[in-house]
Amino acid sequence: MTNLTPEVRFLDTAPHTLILFLFDSVFFIYQHHWLTSVGPAMGRLKGVVLSLGMQVSFLLSYLWQYPLTQPLPEGVPVAELSQEDLKNGRHRFRRYRQDMTVEQQALFPQVKVDGRGQAQFFVKCWEGLQLLFKKVTDRGRVLAFWNDHGSELQELFPPPSSSQLPSQKGEELVHELRSNFSPILNESVTSMEAMLDGTVHITVLDWPSFLLFKSEYQACTSTEYYSHNTMHRGGMTVKHFYCRRGGKTPWEIDGDVSSECGRSIKGCGCTANIKTVLHPLYAKEMNVGSPKLQNDKEADKAYSTAVHICIQAEHTGHNPDDDRDVNMLSTDDRVKNQIREYAKSPNLTAQYVKTEVHKFSEKLVENLQIPRNSTQFFPNEPTIKKLMKQFREHLRRDPHDHIAVQKLIDQDVAANPEHKWHFRAGDGPAGTVPMLLVHQTPFQREMLAKYGGTIVGMDATYRTNQWGLPMILVVVASVQGSVGAI
Repeated sequence: MTNLTPEVRFLDTAPHTLILFLFDSVFFIYQHHWLTSVGPAMGRLKGVVLSLGMQVSFLLSYLWQYPLTQPLPEGVPVAELSQEDLKNGRHRFRRYRQDMTVEQQALFPQVKVDGRGQAQFFVKCWEGLQLLFKKVTDRGRVLAFWNDHGSELQELFPPPSSSQLPSQKGEELVHELRSNFSPILNESVTSMEAMLDGTVHITVLDWPSFLLFKSEYQACTSTEYYSHNTMHRGGMTVKHFYCRRGGKTPWEIDGDVSSECGRSIKGCGCTANIKTVLHPLYAKEMNVGSPKLQNDKEADKAYSTAVHICIQAEHTGHNPDDDRDVNMLSTDDRVKNQIREYAKSPNLTAQYVKTEVHKFSEKLVENLQIPRNSTQFFPNEPTIKKLMKQFREHLRRDPHDHIAVQKLIDQDVAANPEHKWHFRAGDGPAGTVPMLLVHQTPFQREMLAKYGGTIVGMDATYRTNQWGLPMILVVVASVQGSVGAI
């Protein structure tokens, strides 16, 4: 006769107790109320079942409690989660799960753990935990949560052996960046930490600090990133930057092998990227993106200028050092800014600007192992000439000449009302009415009134402007014999 005496085990001493009945190797799970506090007595995190892992809804709900105003002291319990918090956690995971592959979905088994038979998703391994962390767009939440509970999570989800941990590469990158960052950038970096999944999480004071970080990071690692898209996730603005070689290979696009594939700066499918997360209102101020607030709770979120950065530094399909060796990298942004400043002066030549820019670059890369023939920091004269032309085009007040000239006239009249102008736009190169622009200062009018009745002369200059326009001076002779334009 089968022994029906049940074996009872208490997995937790909390009021909501999970009891396991064993009848002849058949398991029954009973719980009087909704499961809200299952977990090992030694840990602060709830929702943990030793044989299954941790409920996904609990983990995501905890993440949305962060970042806290200050780090959680040792031994202090985590804030209790409400039914609404757990409901929101399940909703977020359903959204994340839609984008997962079959292999990734297998990392989160679905198990019935309550009397009503409602199945819950569990995180069962280290890979699943890291996958969820990557899904959360607000990297500040993940970093703060990990700082408070990293040791408990590593005990619950043992990571791979030390020799296989990707965090070692992340720690090497953190050390390299700290050694090579400029003093100004080091003052702007409030935190920098290598995560166990190999990513590096950094927080800087504001968006200009991030732009400086991006320039120095590219110089330090021989890489180049371009802005891809801006999204609104979880009440925050998320902007992605991808490796310049992250697109599809040319033969994947065209269906044929091109002789230029090996030399193209794009097209090897590199997965390296930089993700930034910032407050939506601050993003609008910096022209990074527009705030798309979903509800009043998001609108009331504390305003901050901090920018959270997540770096996936591992490059695939190419070697960044090889790209530098063959000069496949674009001119550094800081070098471009120097050229842009020189372009504001119309009389400076490309040869002079090259000399000055190379002096600037020498100081910029003095601590980096960068050859002096690198066009990324030491552009040649044709490149500088081309950039100066582009920058000067951008300085134009309008792409249409007649509108740009009229704006200049209006600006001068506002500053000097006594100046006289006459402007006729004309009807273009193929027209019959030429452009005419006449300007006269008060001194010129005085000279015309005094000496205009005696001798008046006209003289046209030759090759004084790059547009081939004739410039005519009307002059008079004074009683002393000197000539002045009127």
